[in-house]
Amino acid sequence: RFAAKFKFELHPAFWMAVPFALEPLRTKVAGSRKFTEYHKIGGYGFKACSDFFELAFSRTFGPGEGSLRLASALLGGQDGKGQARMLSQVKSFNVDVFRELAETVKPQGTFDGVELLGELMAAAVAAAEFEGKEDAASQLTKACDGMCVSNAMREAGLTPWRAYAAMMSEPPLPNSLDCRVAEACGISPASLARHAQVWDAMQICNARTGPEYSTEYRRNLAFALVELQHKDGELQKCFKALSFVRPPVRGTVLNAKGVLEVPNQLRRQVMQLFEVSTRLLQFDGPVEAGENLQKLFDLHPKLRDAFSPSVWMADDGKNLKPEFLPAKR
Repeated sequence: RFAAKFKFELHPAFWMAVPFALEPLRTKVAGSRKFTEYHKIGGYGFKACSDFFELAFSRTFGPGEGSLRLASALLGGQDGKGQARMLSQVKSFNVDVFRELAETVKPQGTFDGVELLGELMAAAVAAAEFEGKEDAASQLTKACDGMCVSNAMREAGLTPWRAYAAMMSEPPLPNSLDCRVAEACGISPASLARHAQVWDAMQICNARTGPEYSTEYRRNLAFALVELQHKDGELQKCFKALSFVRPPVRGTVLNAKGVLEVPNQLRRQVMQLFEVSTRLLQFDGPVEAGENLQKLFDLHPKLRDAFSPSVWMADDGKNLKPEFLPAKR
């Protein structure tokens, strides 16, 4: 930490002694003590923080494939119950991938050190190959548990990976409401389903314990993780379309008398479809009350038809169509 703060190089003799301290540092030092030091490094800014992770994952000790790295010793420790929890041993590290991912969370102005630490640790884990078969989210969870990190840092590191997992899964099959909204937006039902899936994944990155501005950085990192695996352009187009800036849709419009009344069972889906469709149609006006909704429907009559009660209600006008009923347990 002092080297990061005062910008000096550690003497070679220090590195010669490190291998003898790795195992005690890994298993016997309280993780909370380490987190206190890393919190300070985070406060020094992006370069100091990214250099720390590069060093932790790149510096090797010992010959050949059996060489050890600092990451497992530094990122973890004894948790609050005295249990040693840390990253698995790192087998390899792609520094170019790390730098590419790190650029997506490079602060533009104000930054939070803990948020930066969490995001860069997530990027470093993505660029590493570990011993064993645990996935990246499991590795991050072990490190966070061992260091007794704050909820803000845990959220910053894990939400991009959870959003990544959500985007990489298969989207659900569209129902008739999805199909009608897709028609109103001029895209296929399958494309709308993918947009809805990406939208839900983006919400995973919403800052709950960190600063509000961190949502955008987390989303950028999640999407960069996707791009490492998925290069066909489909998800890229979805992400770009859904990044259209507009006010959030308010739940009050779901019960706008004379304009729209949505059954409780469909409220979540309809809210999701409003958020997605208004961005696809690039409608930037507020959707907070009945008059706002009426304006949207006047501009896009097919959207009014898509949200007609006849789409989800059975012929008796009292019950939902079978496809909209909750699955039986």
